[in-house]
Amino acid sequence: MKTSLTLYQVAFLGKIYMKRVNFFLNNIVLYDSYKIIAMYLLFYEQFISKCLISALKIMTICFETELRTEWRVILRAMRLLNKRNEASTYLWNFIEFIVTHRTALYIQMLPFIVYKIGQAPISEHERNMHTIIREKINGSSTTVPKSRGTLLMDLIHELKNLKQEIENRKCG
Repeated sequence: MKTSLTLYQVAFLGKIYMKRVNFFLNNIVLYDSYKIIAMYLLFYEQFISKCLISALKIMTICFETELRTEWRVILRAMRLLNKRNEASTYLWNFIEFIVTHRTALYIQMLPFIVYKIGQAPISEHERNMHTIIREKINGSSTTVPKSRGTLLMDLIHELKNLKQEIENRKCG
């Protein structure tokens, strides 16, 4: 029987992975294949970012009252993530999630979200996210609210897809 990863395990794996990446980057010897190594690290860094954002979504829904003292820390992490171009897709995904479901983090993140929307978009994806998020903030977008159970089922499905992607990467 296979067991699924818990949120704490995902966060722990993310911490271990980032320590290994930092150790590797600090001690790397430049060979001709440095581009291959960089692409390999970039893929796994993006994958870990995707896992951590998914775990954060679940924690935001499940532990809303327990995390009320930690919203500032999460907001600071989102601001730091904003500085990294590799994770921008996942940051926009998280912002769209927060705006759509109006979690407790929404009020504290609103100035940051307005700032992000005010910046010039870098890519077509960012331009689309600006439009979607602006419409949702203004209330002109009609989204059907989901129950907490339905939302959690969607997020669990997302984690299962990530787990399957990990297994496929190990086999392939």
